[in-house]
Amino acid sequence: IVDDFDMRDVTECVGLAPHTVSIFKDGPGVDILKLRTLFQQEVLSKGILTLGVHNISYSHTDKDVDKTLEGYKEALAIIKKAIFSGGIEKYIKGEVVQAVFRKP
Repeated sequence: IVDDFDMRDVTECVGLAPHTVSIFKDGPGVDILKLRTLFQQEVLSKGILTLGVHNISYSHTDKDVDKTLEGYKEALAIIKKAIFSGGIEKYIKGEVVQAVFRKP
């Protein structure tokens, strides 16, 4: 999906199946926490509750996987639009998520 949106410099899915993680990357004018906030906001609006961690199991149906992938596609389309418009903040409806672990 990331390649479809030409966004490998912004996000990628890392790890080995069935446990993978979607990560976001800092870039010029791009803040990781704002990207994560917008991503979580958009997938949640599609009925998908995730922090970007994927634990796929046999209890997930094809319908579950398809819904998740479609939600991710829609979220990435909005993120790409937000980045290129130069205003990720305009798309965020609530507070920006905060880092849990911080270096001293």
